Amino acid sequence: MNSSFPSGPSPPFLNNGVSWRTMRTAVATFGFGRPDHFERMLTSLGTCPEVVDGVVDVVHFLDGGPGAEQDALRAVIQRSGVPFTDIVARPTNLGVGRQLIGARRELLDERGYDRMVLVEDDIELNSTYLTTLLRLADWAEQYADVGTVQVWNVEAGTQDELEPRLEEVELTNRHFVTYCISKRAWDLIKPTLYAYEANHLLSKLTRNDLIIAFVGSCASASNTVEKSPMAPALIRPLKRCTTLSRAFRGGRRPPVRTPSLPSLCTLQGCTA
Repeated sequence: MNSSFPSGPSPPFLNNGVSWRTMRTAVATFGFGRPDHFERMLTSLGTCPEVVDGVVDVVHFLDGGPGAEQDALRAVIQRSGVPFTDIVARPTNLGVGRQLIGARRELLDERGYDRMVLVEDDIELNSTYLTTLLRLADWAEQYADVGTVQVWNVEAGTQDELEPRLEEVELTNRHFVTYCISKRAWDLIKPTLYAYEANHLLSKLTRNDLIIAFVGSCASASNTVEKSPMAPALIRPLKRCTTLSRAFRGGRRPPVRTPSLPSLCTLQGCTA
């Protein structure tokens, strides 16, 4: 039953002649510290048949810098047994903005994937999640005004309880914590994001890198920074600190488990 889908043509070819049935899909995960969270996310991702069967390529993006715990995250990845294509470990801390933009650049622009699924480290997926998300993304490709899709169970209930509400639209303020974006949509928005990156994020990254490279630790700042022409600007405020804080990292929400999705899969024609 597909009554929840708007009527419209179902073109066999999308994205410059690429059939959605053969679209190369990458699943990008993101980690910075918190190996316990990352392990729970990865274990749940490994229950998705698309991952197990190699229908999608999993690429892990690990941010760097103080507190990154990249070795611990690599250990989690290796012992999980969940198939993956690559681990991209950043040598420095990019922060959330550059990490997300960079992943989309690398997967969609440089590696030639047709679409990308983003999965953050503090969610847990049901085994039908990717099936549902990719089916929804397949449907959305026929509409030029749909850029990304994601799936949440906004309302709890059984299939019998929820089926009468399939035609309803509920406005929510859900954040994008796991979504699918196509190359088509990315090509439309990337000039704006690349400009934002250049004007607002690259300058901050350069300053952070200089602090890490020249300072190392606040205790040895006087021995390290004074050789740099930027020493007067850097050393005075840094002498007062004891640690270097990560940029763009405030309070983080607790892990969120997505409810079971069998009813949604059944109603949308998905096969788990």
